[in-house]
Amino acid sequence: MNSNGFPKLSSRRNASYVQSLIQRIKAKDSNAFASFYSLTADQVYRDFYSELENTYVVQDCVSALYILFYRSLGNVETGKDAANTLSRLERDILSSVKANRVVKRKDPSPRPRMLEKESDIMLSDLLDRLRLPENTIPLEFIKEFDVYRGRKIYAVRWLVAVAALVLLLIPLLLLNPKATLSKADKVSPFTNMPAYTLNVSSLLPVESVVATINGDPVPVMQENKDTYTLLPRENGVMTVTVKSLGRGSVKESIAADVSDTSVPQMTETAADDGKLIIYLSDKGSGVNFSGITAHDEDGNEVGYLSYNEKSGAVTFNYPDSTLYVDVPDNSGNVLNLKLDK
Repeated sequence: MNSNGFPKLSSRRNASYVQSLIQRIKAKDSNAFASFYSLTADQVYRDFYSELENTYVVQDCVSALYILFYRSLGNVETGKDAANTLSRLERDILSSVKANRVVKRKDPSPRPRMLEKESDIMLSDLLDRLRLPENTIPLEFIKEFDVYRGRKIYAVRWLVAVAALVLLLIPLLLLNPKATLSKADKVSPFTNMPAYTLNVSSLLPVESVVATINGDPVPVMQENKDTYTLLPRENGVMTVTVKSLGRGSVKESIAADVSDTSVPQMTETAADDGKLIIYLSDKGSGVNFSGITAHDEDGNEVGYLSYNEKSGAVTFNYPDSTLYVDVPDNSGNVLNLKLDK
């Protein structure tokens, strides 16, 4: 296999970033897993395709590799460890596939790299199979951030070299950036919860923006040069640390309230063999299926037959009259349904 050793993982400029991703993945952070996948998936796919030249076999190999890598994290601490582990797993999987003679002839329509849609689907399937939560930051944003981060690191290194030669710039390295933290006007389309906005004013480039709440990391998305969106998923005091080039830094804190205030939604209904099935969803705290109650027009309680949290389906005997159903979520919001016969 003609792998070049995963230079994005083992390079010095990415060392601290990749190491932080590994630690966060061990803590079951799905956004960190998605970021690691974004850094490596294209190369993994090309490595397998160069040997197997069959799209479907290659996709199975890529999926198997990330599952095995996740299970091998106990022996991975650094970016170099990760690169070596991926290279070893590639060799092992390729050897197994060839030994079992499942390699087919070349594709009539070869695809030597994954399409964006295929990459998104594979990531979603991997998170599901690894029992990790759905990533809250879309893969397209993560890829854009990787490009931005690479450019930013290059720019920062260039500025550091200039500052070392020009002594007049040294005082600038001691200046602290200014930051303003406030609640955004709208909820986030990614979490369906309140988002927060950070505005930064700094003479020097911003080196990092790190946010935590109750000791847990908070996803940070850069909207433009000076504006960031923060996506907390729990209540508490959120602390944001902004560091600029040099020794400048500033901390801001705010009491974050991301309480779910929206009621669940009924997406559709169906009838099947004398049964009434309603489908429910809630993008906030989730439907409290065990708390669902129902009664008929006379006020008599009507119990559901079953529910399926994964599909959101709740099954009743088909009612003889109007059925009134109360559907709570896990934050106390209640959807009131009136289902006519």
